Amino acid sequence: MPKRLLLFFALSLGVFSACPENSDGTADNEPQVTEDEETSCSFDEQCFNGQTCYEGDCIDDDLVPVAVLDAGSLPPTNSSAIEVVFLAPADRSTAYAYEAVELSGTVLVVDGDAEGLVVSFTSSLDGALETAYDADNGEASATVALSPGTHTLTLTGSRGAENTSATVSITVCDYLINEDFADALNPDDWKVYGDAQRMADGYLEMTNNQNNRYGKIYYVAQTVNAGSLTAHFKIYTGPNDATGADGFSVTIVDALSVADLENTLSCMGGIGNAFTLAAETCNSTAEELMTKNTFSIEFDTFANGFFCNTPQNGPTDPTCEDHIAINLNGSAMPYYWLPEGWGDYEDCLEPGESGDGWYDSDGCRAALDCENGTCLPVFPWFDRQVLGYGVPDEDTPRFWAAMGNIEDSQWHDVSVFLTAGQARVTFDDEEIINATVPEFDFKGGYLGFTGGSGGASNYHRFDDVRIEGTCTYAE
Repeated sequence: MPKRLLLFFALSLGVFSACPENSDGTADNEPQVTEDEETSCSFDEQCFNGQTCYEGDCIDDDLVPVAVLDAGSLPPTNSSAIEVVFLAPADRSTAYAYEAVELSGTVLVVDGDAEGLVVSFTSSLDGALETAYDADNGEASATVALSPGTHTLTLTGSRGAENTSATVSITVCDYLINEDFADALNPDDWKVYGDAQRMADGYLEMTNNQNNRYGKIYYVAQTVNAGSLTAHFKIYTGPNDATGADGFSVTIVDALSVADLENTLSCMGGIGNAFTLAAETCNSTAEELMTKNTFSIEFDTFANGFFCNTPQNGPTDPTCEDHIAINLNGSAMPYYWLPEGWGDYEDCLEPGESGDGWYDSDGCRAALDCENGTCLPVFPWFDRQVLGYGVPDEDTPRFWAAMGNIEDSQWHDVSVFLTAGQARVTFDDEEIINATVPEFDFKGGYLGFTGGSGGASNYHRFDDVRIEGTCTYAE
């Protein structure tokens, strides 16, 4: 027999008998509800965690009379007396779990007065949401952080047995990577190379303040999508602020597989952001490496190049200070940088001639060879004609920034924001790079943390990594 008919039949026969009373005067079968258990409602669908709507409150089933459970509550029915409009977010939209989502709508009583009107936002995953309602203009609002998943959000206006609701759906995405390294690395998710290690204190260490160390740790569970990137992490280096080296980087390699990634990594030496055929493990040619797309943001603490009195370490850094720079496709020079006097595609010096700075015996700068009287790049990734480098004008966007001393043995917050044609970097919440260059194109790939030392050393550490993935609506 249907629940409602069963209840009606029981009532018409008068089968209810007197119930014994408790010491407080309540009957044994009456619900005992504490204040913190109560959530206002008009029907069962507004209650969560298995609770039932009884006399305007959501309470546990074992506190509800059996006859009421059998009967159930009336489902929400749109009433012409109440008008509900869901304004934001849009239906089938997306958001991130770590962002505040703004909900808004209007609830208006168009027949009668608003006395007894109850207005609420609810989520199919998170339950009742704290709702603000302005009775003067009918505006309902909420600011919430929603859990990951696809939510049906409902805005309801209830007045007694009258109910009107409107719904939208939204997919909420979590971080692609959200790691504080408190626990051991899952070998299915992370690959460790060289001298890198996760430390018991809960961070990544690349070189451990030892000389001639090179370390890489890559996240291989999935790749970062092309087109855009938002990344947040912490860095730490020191204590050798005057004599420390070399630096570290966050590097993304566009590879078809982990095996393809490792083949590329075998040709990346130094601090892990530049190609070198000199690496004993490298079995690729310069032409093969030229087809690899890589992106690095480097934290360089050792000045290279003839401007900084280290001509043996070509190419040249854009500054002799500690600096942060964006490098592409295996080049150790920051994107959009080539110093005056570099000398490529210029005439080789003749025997007996001298030029500013340091030249090889064949009359060319480091990383350049003299061929038929012209200084040409030794490898394609040093070639400004191929990579689009040039001497920037004063108003040219620059993908590098000179820093004060970052070898201070302190943790610093770094954020990187990439979109098509633009790169932005903040350091301790201060914007240090903001460059718009139309040809800049982020290719995505496997993301890793790298670092190296040489004749001088430092600690090179990473922690608290949060990487946003692409968020799309899911049914």
